[in-house]
Amino acid sequence: MKINWKKVIGWCVTTLVVIGVVGTNMYQHREQKGDKPVIKIGAILPLTGAMGFVGQTYKDLYEMRLSEIPENSKFKYQLIFEDDQLDAQKSLTAGQKLISLDNVDVLLASGSGPEPAIADIAAQNKKIMFSLLLNEEAPLKTKYAFNMLLLPSEYVDFLTQELKKRNVKNVGVFIENSKGQLTTFKNFRDSLKGTDIQIIGEEYVATNEKDFRIPIYKMSQKQPDIYVCFLLPSTMQGWIREYKRQELTQPVTSVNGFDFVEDKTPYEGVWYVSDSIINNEMEQKYKETYGKDLLMSQALWGYEALNAVINAYESFDTKPTADQLVEKLYEKRTNTVVGDVQYQGNGILHGNGIMKIIKNGKAVKLEE
Repeated sequence: MKINWKKVIGWCVTTLVVIGVVGTNMYQHREQKGDKPVIKIGAILPLTGAMGFVGQTYKDLYEMRLSEIPENSKFKYQLIFEDDQLDAQKSLTAGQKLISLDNVDVLLASGSGPEPAIADIAAQNKKIMFSLLLNEEAPLKTKYAFNMLLLPSEYVDFLTQELKKRNVKNVGVFIENSKGQLTTFKNFRDSLKGTDIQIIGEEYVATNEKDFRIPIYKMSQKQPDIYVCFLLPSTMQGWIREYKRQELTQPVTSVNGFDFVEDKTPYEGVWYVSDSIINNEMEQKYKETYGKDLLMSQALWGYEALNAVINAYESFDTKPTADQLVEKLYEKRTNTVVGDVQYQGNGILHGNGIMKIIKNGKAVKLEE
């Protein structure tokens, strides 16, 4: 007997629609009985792979913030995690799933690259999206998109000021071919205008590049006063290994790069600029909760983004619309775990960075 696959697929689709409608009605019926309205929050993170350490730290802090919600909260909050391994296609697929199938109210997106496209989908469905991508494209395009992190333009000047203070004249740079790192390098290059510091060499490398023998050797022949690396964590560690193998003596610095290194002991004395302030209270709380050190303080921005969302919802007596939530998120926030921050009329976050130095295997504030 010949199977009519068109009819079979049609029956399947109809069945799924019916199940979805019934499920929605049951859910609504439960809410009408007095249950708290549920706020669903999707989180896309690199939970496995080379960036697993980063994703797991963010996940820890998201869950920590949820654990702090009191019993008498107005809403119930549910986290749904998706692992993208910092892969653009996986991230895009996860975003589509969380918005279209899981119907999340808020999406905490990754930083793998397709976040502007995910923001378009979120905006079409009137969903709030926070992004770890160091790019202003999404928040300038739609009011429903917010940066979770400071853009490098907010704090890269600190690095330039430190270079001037140390009388650095010639800089050799390594740039990873990823949107965030290219943006950061552009901001750094712009910050050098009007100074006597010049970039004497630029080496562009592929994402997750493993072999740095030739690029580092070529750059060393130009004899820069310092190497400035705009590299993702796994790439940075490969670069450092080759730098040490070639027994170079010029100092190394970066923008955020050493925040992502799990074992900081080999980089004693390295100073760099970071978007993440030191918060000893939160570090202690994290250690008490998870039995390990908070080695990547940037994840505190994830905690604060989720904190802002929860506090915004709790300021309403009934579940707000996305537009109402946007206006609430624009309000200035003081004394947060990352200092005073604010969105000023759009989703671009404003705040302050910090200069750090690695001492005794830990990143601490670089004192003036």
